[in-house]
Amino acid sequence: MTARRSIPRWGRRIGMIIGGCIVLLLLLLIGLMFLPISTSGLDSTPEPVADYDAALARIEQMQASEPAAVRAECRTRLLNHGAPTEHVIVLLHGKTNCPAQFAVLSEVLYEQGYNVFVPRLPHHGLTNTMTDDLKNLTAEELAAFGDAVVDSAVGLGDTITVAGLSAGGVVSAWIAQHRSDVDRAVLIAPAFSTGRVPTALAMPVMRLALRIPDQQFWIDAQRQEDWPGPPHNYKRQSSRGFAELARLGVAVRQAAEQAPPQTRAIVLVNNANDRAVDTTITGWVIEAWEAQGGNVQVAEIPAELGLDHDMIDPLHPNEKVDVAYPILLDLIAPTVATHHRAGEQ
Repeated sequence: MTARRSIPRWGRRIGMIIGGCIVLLLLLLIGLMFLPISTSGLDSTPEPVADYDAALARIEQMQASEPAAVRAECRTRLLNHGAPTEHVIVLLHGKTNCPAQFAVLSEVLYEQGYNVFVPRLPHHGLTNTMTDDLKNLTAEELAAFGDAVVDSAVGLGDTITVAGLSAGGVVSAWIAQHRSDVDRAVLIAPAFSTGRVPTALAMPVMRLALRIPDQQFWIDAQRQEDWPGPPHNYKRQSSRGFAELARLGVAVRQAAEQAPPQTRAIVLVNNANDRAVDTTITGWVIEAWEAQGGNVQVAEIPAELGLDHDMIDPLHPNEKVDVAYPILLDLIAPTVATHHRAGEQ
């Protein structure tokens, strides 16, 4: 009978040390998930332009400051009739995309007489679609961007509608909460939180992602670099960048619980076929606005229409713009939707 070998004392000590380190690491991570985050400094500091010429100068300055590495089709664009118009439309693109996402929709609106402003979100639209630059995005940048966009838009016409998809939807929500010089905010599938994380874990995961090194993850985990998305769309997401977007969303919800939205009318567009965002958290923001007496309309897009989270980019592999555009135009600018449908007949 063979004697059973005992583990040397030094081996047991090493095992205990390793086990203790693992436990401490887990406790640290759990602690980071529940350590409160700050949303201070995410209030509005408006500096609206005085007139049309000042608006053009401000937008030209915005365009001139964009890095050389930004793709031509992704630069901030203004579709301008050469004078102030009665209504102005601001279109805010989604995360990992750029102003090219709205290339077709912006033209439809412009042709109906609107001045249309399509600014580029910070860190978006770079030539290298494998960039990890979204890890540098901050909630403070997004809030400042929201202010800058409205500050310029007020000089382009009499009334302003801001419409944003996904990340642009969260910025639109921030604008709706803080800017009284915007008449209408249309939040299209706003990404207050990702649909990949259960609602109960959304806040803990966000807190953790803000405090650990950035993680890059594929938009399409199976096809990765071969994802056949729009040529200007990044291939990867950033955990830190998404957490910063969620932090801005938390700031919106906190502000909404304390004061009514400043924008006169808010429209939420929920896509029942969309699994990319958590609509429960979006619902909390809407409930807070309604409790404060805000004018909020919720428009539901049925799942059977089969619209993707990105229902706007005509270069998206799952595009159905012939279905999506009439719905969105009816919510952004109802008179345009009528003309658009008539033109298709």
